[in-house]
Amino acid sequence: MRLRSSASSNIDCTSVTTRAIRGRKETAFACSVFRVSVFSLVPRCREAEFPADYNQFVAHNRTAVTTAELDLPALIRLVDAPATGAVASFVGLVRDHNQGRRVLHLVYEAYQPLAEKALQRIVDEALERWPTVTLAIHHRTGRLSIGEASVAIAASSPHRADAFAACRYAIERIKQIVPIWKHEYFEGGDVWIEGATADPEDVTAREAAMRIACA
Repeated sequence: MRLRSSASSNIDCTSVTTRAIRGRKETAFACSVFRVSVFSLVPRCREAEFPADYNQFVAHNRTAVTTAELDLPALIRLVDAPATGAVASFVGLVRDHNQGRRVLHLVYEAYQPLAEKALQRIVDEALERWPTVTLAIHHRTGRLSIGEASVAIAASSPHRADAFAACRYAIERIKQIVPIWKHEYFEGGDVWIEGATADPEDVTAREAAMRIACA
């Protein structure tokens, strides 16, 4: 994925505008039975309805695994508060190349119950390290075209340093522990990309993510 981030603050820091991504579809995965992929067990899922207004769903869910197009401005509104001095955001996008191949599109699959549990764990870990931070994470599943967002993160805090660090920590931990798999379709073929492999209880992995976030 191609990575973009932004931060805005009412104190002295640089503001970068991040592409707004509007949510239109109102569906999510509800997992049922399994099938075997190249790297791991991947859920075959049925779709469950979201509320008709995706913004209504976002307003009450700081973590989600969803087939809906991600809405970063809605996530930012969710973490904003009167005490907020800064909001840092991150959006991961589908890029058009990988390892010398021209990518056509991606398909993300997830074991939703564990994926949502892992996202909540990341939020809890961030709160433990940065008590003033409010964090929201949505990850998309299903078929994504080039340029579409696969993950959106928003972190607010009274101070920008903590917001930046929590946002970076979240994406590093997503790569480590969230059971979401990527099926890459490229010119001439397709391949499964191995997903998260770290044990959520692995202290070494968590410390590694923390070092990156606080660098």
